[in-house]
Amino acid sequence: MTDPSLYPIRGYAPKDEEGITQLFQRAYGHSITEDHWRWKMKGYPSTVENVWLALDGDRLIFQYAGLPLCYQLGGQVWRGMVGADAMTDPDYRRRGLLTRVSQHAFEVWREAGVAFNIGLPNEKWGSRKDALGWEPLFALQWMVYPMRPEAILGRKLGWHFLRRMILPGRVWRVFWQRARVGTGNVQIEPVAQAGEAFDRFWDNIRGDFQFSVVRDRQWVAWRYLDCPTYPYRVLAARVGAELRGYAVYRIAAEDQAVRGFIPEIITARQDTVTWHALVNTVLHEMDAAGVETVMTQVPRHAWQFRQYQKRGFLPGRHGFQVRMVQFDPALPFAELRDPDRWLMCGGDFDAI
Repeated sequence: MTDPSLYPIRGYAPKDEEGITQLFQRAYGHSITEDHWRWKMKGYPSTVENVWLALDGDRLIFQYAGLPLCYQLGGQVWRGMVGADAMTDPDYRRRGLLTRVSQHAFEVWREAGVAFNIGLPNEKWGSRKDALGWEPLFALQWMVYPMRPEAILGRKLGWHFLRRMILPGRVWRVFWQRARVGTGNVQIEPVAQAGEAFDRFWDNIRGDFQFSVVRDRQWVAWRYLDCPTYPYRVLAARVGAELRGYAVYRIAAEDQAVRGFIPEIITARQDTVTWHALVNTVLHEMDAAGVETVMTQVPRHAWQFRQYQKRGFLPGRHGFQVRMVQFDPALPFAELRDPDRWLMCGGDFDAI
């Protein structure tokens, strides 16, 4: 095994995008554009370098990066990093690069006042998760709404005639329409730009949640409206002129199936009327677009999990373990392990 210390580590420099996207292709077997990488890694402002690279000569062979987000934790705003796109050139695997570069990034972030690194390290990390200090918090669960069960079953069995039998799907959807809650005078409309109303909305609801990404207009604009790759649709829920919540979704044709993804639906914790108005509108628009399956991610057994269950979403077979590396000893770590204290959604990470 080559000594990993032979490979120098440095932060991102302008014009690295070409080498990084080539590394992504070699590591993951599919491509991203330079625009997508710049949006994801450099679109949200950071006070410290968030992308760290290892090189062999001029060749980029490893990246460890974090998305530099603001979090509300216990009424205070803390700086955190969301671990993303740790990737190794296949020719340089099992050489200790993950450990060495991650430790370097963690030390820089700790010294710069970043409070923690949160993420979804997968099984490929092996024992490195524990060695690098990734403490488990709770499960982030996939939830599934089978909008067209006849199409799903027909595709899995290869019985194409089932996909043309629309009656079972209609019966299924009518059955779950009974779970609808009255939506009162809530009005839903698409959003092209996140304005000051999103800041006021976040100020109004943030006291409902002990822990959350700061979901102000900067968050909505960067995470969804500015994304150059995925066509996210943002819907605002208003009562009169007051913003009461918003929902985000996208539709993707994948593996001969049309799937819908809901990164987040955000309302005040007790505002079930607005929440249901938003989810009903999302499902109606997805139904009109021919979506077969709707998917979202929320912490298992948290309040959002229960809301989706009431609306007919089923727990999926898969999920992720949310983990955190603590840099600031003042963090209320025991409380952070309680998913019901969080406003957390799949959109907080990069898997949806």
